[in-house]
Amino acid sequence: MKAYSYILILMTLLLATCQKEFPKLPESQVTPVFYAKGMIDGKEIEFRAGDDNFIMSSLLWNWNNVPVYRGELHNSENSFIVDLFEGNLLRQATYNELTQGGAFGCAYLSSGEVLAGVAVDNLIQSSGIGTGVWVLNDTTEGQEVAFYEPGRYNLSLSIPGSITYELKNEVIVGYELPYRFRLGAEIQNQIVTLQITENSTEISQVEWSYGMQSALTTGAVQQFQVLNGSVEVIAKVTFSDGAVRERRILVGQGNAVSIEDYVYFIESQLVRYFDYKVDVKIRLGEEKYTTIDVEQNEAAVAVLENELFKDMVTGEQVLKLKMTMTLNLRRESDGGITESVIESIIAMPVVE
Repeated sequence: MKAYSYILILMTLLLATCQKEFPKLPESQVTPVFYAKGMIDGKEIEFRAGDDNFIMSSLLWNWNNVPVYRGELHNSENSFIVDLFEGNLLRQATYNELTQGGAFGCAYLSSGEVLAGVAVDNLIQSSGIGTGVWVLNDTTEGQEVAFYEPGRYNLSLSIPGSITYELKNEVIVGYELPYRFRLGAEIQNQIVTLQITENSTEISQVEWSYGMQSALTTGAVQQFQVLNGSVEVIAKVTFSDGAVRERRILVGQGNAVSIEDYVYFIESQLVRYFDYKVDVKIRLGEEKYTTIDVEQNEAAVAVLENELFKDMVTGEQVLKLKMTMTLNLRRESDGGITESVIESIIAMPVVE
């Protein structure tokens, strides 16, 4: 019995010894490596997924109703985050477009400065509307609206009178918009002539809707009759490249309201478009860094390789990007600016 006990103890010791000799390999040695390495503020860094509890994750989030693609390499103390802003907002982008040219500029974030604004006095009107009140994303703003961040906004104009009329439209701020146009109306003897002018891209068709009536045309002019009150007219415009944009105008007869669409508004000279721009955020312990674009370098981030990759553990398909970055970073602690060169392979989300 005593011999049996000695044998059992010996086998237990041998098993423990074998477990120490063959430790579990870090994730970075058994899957394609996601990493970020370089110099930041005089410090050499190297973050590698699977080592030191670093995890690579990707997600799609929205900033003021615009998609932002994010790759994040992080552990409990440090992080390396890359945000890639969508471009060409009225069409579904492909990853070839997201990595077009293989180079990106850095997103320019203003500090409390107005990017764009619109006021009732700016509207071109075919009949006096008196005063009006702007409502931005369901919040009343008064007779003027200021935009401080880029994005897609739901803006409406509430026009008081014996009957309160409301005109709703979407406004895009801080992104290039190759699908601008004016939507106007003329009213004579209860006949309304709608016309699209100053379109920057060729139009293939227009779907008009007004009251209970509708029409599909290939031209930019449409007429209909208004008998009583005011009617909201919707023009759903399809452009030659497949992009679609919808605008609205309120028209009527007699003294009823009739104003042109407010697709055009005042943009500040401070606007730097966010289409296909990159924003990098880095945390080293207690210190945080964010990118700035003091030199307006449109090739600050270069994409060297991109390919689809299916994670063997999660089964998730991501876009694997290999990039080099020449960045100007601002320290959060004192506002100081430092240059940094970083090489990385990160994962970005794939959106069907």
